[in-house]
Amino acid sequence: MEAQCLAKVKAHWLRRLHRVFYQPYRPYDTRLLNVLAIIFDVVNAGPVVNEDVHAFNARITHYYQLWVRERDVVGRLQEECQPGNDPGHVERTNDRDYEVEERRFRTMESAANRLQKEAKGYLDSLRGENQLRTTPDFEPELTASQAMTASQMRIAETIDAFYGDAGTRDGVSRSYKQAVEDLDAETIKALDGPYRTTVLEPISRFCAYFPDINECIKKRNNKLLDYDSMRSKVKKLVEKPDKDVTKLPRAEKEAEMAKQAYEQLNEQLFTELPQLIDLRVPYLDPSFEALVKIQLRFCAEAYSRMAQVQQYLDPDTRDQYARGDLDNRVEQVLSEIRDLTIAGTV
Repeated sequence: MEAQCLAKVKAHWLRRLHRVFYQPYRPYDTRLLNVLAIIFDVVNAGPVVNEDVHAFNARITHYYQLWVRERDVVGRLQEECQPGNDPGHVERTNDRDYEVEERRFRTMESAANRLQKEAKGYLDSLRGENQLRTTPDFEPELTASQAMTASQMRIAETIDAFYGDAGTRDGVSRSYKQAVEDLDAETIKALDGPYRTTVLEPISRFCAYFPDINECIKKRNNKLLDYDSMRSKVKKLVEKPDKDVTKLPRAEKEAEMAKQAYEQLNEQLFTELPQLIDLRVPYLDPSFEALVKIQLRFCAEAYSRMAQVQQYLDPDTRDQYARGDLDNRVEQVLSEIRDLTIAGTV
């Protein structure tokens, strides 16, 4: 008889524990499930020595009740820690489509600002400005490629000084120096104005819109915070009605006004940001074309002036260069230098 009662008690608890064990649980309930598994083992082990069925049943009941209380406490604490149940938490409105467009704008803004910086650097190098510049984010640094014409002027003056009287006689070094001076005095200065008008200023005007757009984005984000705050206030008044029955209608009206203000700005930005991004190509295409033409003119003028220097070169030197024999002539001259007593150790 005792054995039959024990079998019924064990079957009852195994069925009950089985139902509880296979309910859906969250990851944080792992410890509770481990405790439940221990109770399973206790039921399967049966009564301890000198323990009857009623005492065994009472012990299992006590264990189970402790487990239930702990489960309730853990569940309650977990629920209170959820963001949605935090008393100070405000549920945020998420607009994925708008966020995509804002990220696209940020990418374009960064690229355009960098283009403006490089365009200024190119103009500085075209002018031959070799001074230091200081920016808020960087230590003093040299301007981009640091001056085509300035470098040409320095090397032309150095070559002219190196040739000395010999250069005066054949005119090579002097003509080279004069060609570089003309390139700087005429070509570079002639390109300065067109470059500023067709390239630098349009890019700068395009970038000048960004502060206003960023201000609009900031205003939109502030309106979103106001709207979310009012929604949270309405939700709390619905869940816990106030003694003042007029508070809820006022809050609902303010929430609706905040929603309209937010949606108006959000819709404007969501519509116009893609349009601005698409307009960047047709707007900057003429500037890119002008840049190519300016570079082409600079290269053509430089080639033309350097070609004039060629007439002062020794005709034999030009022919040897064309045939690829110039290296042999250089080696011959080096051999003559080595034959000198003072250079015999080189």
